[in-house]
Amino acid sequence: MSQAGKKNNTIATRSHTNSTSSVNNTETEAWNCKICNKEFSDENDRIVQCEYCAEYYCSKCLNLSKVEYESFKNPALHWFCPSCDSKVMKNIKSDREIEERCSEFMKKMEDRITSLESEMKTKVNPEQVKEILETVIGTGTCKTVDVASDIEKSVEKRVSEIRDSTNREKNIIIHGIIENTDKLPDVRKRADILVVSQLVNYLETDAEGIKNVVRIGKREENAEKPRPMKVTLENVDIKKKLMKNLTKLKAVDKESKFGNISVTHDMTKTEREQNKAKLTEAKEKNENDKSGKHLYIVRGPPWARKIIRVPKEN
Repeated sequence: MSQAGKKNNTIATRSHTNSTSSVNNTETEAWNCKICNKEFSDENDRIVQCEYCAEYYCSKCLNLSKVEYESFKNPALHWFCPSCDSKVMKNIKSDREIEERCSEFMKKMEDRITSLESEMKTKVNPEQVKEILETVIGTGTCKTVDVASDIEKSVEKRVSEIRDSTNREKNIIIHGIIENTDKLPDVRKRADILVVSQLVNYLETDAEGIKNVVRIGKREENAEKPRPMKVTLENVDIKKKLMKNLTKLKAVDKESKFGNISVTHDMTKTEREQNKAKLTEAKEKNENDKSGKHLYIVRGPPWARKIIRVPKEN
């Protein structure tokens, strides 16, 4: 019976039976008054239920008149027994205070984020860093000028890395595409673009999304292996689609022009070092896995590479 009042936004009374009860239930559930412990089972009995503790109370123990009892059917009315009323009011006040504190906290966080964004745009100069350090750690014997300089360099380095990573986010690096041997650079360039376009189409990605293709490193005659290629795509979504379809290369004949090709992200030096460490860790996990059922591989964008476990293919 407790759910009837809550589902219909109406206080549960004897005349408000549970609309969710079984239609085959021909017996009327008995309610016991919390105060007098008398049992009430007739539909005309005047008894109400507290919306907090779900206990039942008869109108006699509550000194309710018939008119007052009928008013409990008003969906806008909520009723709590004498024992729960103070608890509910205290909770309402506490909830309100929590909402106000949360709202104030979120406002401060929004202001702080806006401030940090502004600081990142203008960067932090040594004088500002010195001022912050003196405020936080005092002026004592600490050489704040040197510390400020170190922090400024660290911040500048990190900002530079983020900028570098952002500039590379639409690039891919392709290894293994044989170089054209023509003496004319334009001819070699067109040959590279053609092969890259064919590869991109094979990976079910629109070749129109290719913005630029360039070989990395100095060209050498009779080189043992071809130079890698940096390909810049129109946007990140095109790159995501291409990277998602790289599994198609597994089915390629090793003797075909795509047979020895691999495609990777264009990573910064720091990202390459982190990726190398993840690959080493994944290799160790594979060597230590005695079940033979799983394979540990490295996946994810350059700035958030992680090791995942996948079922080993038979």
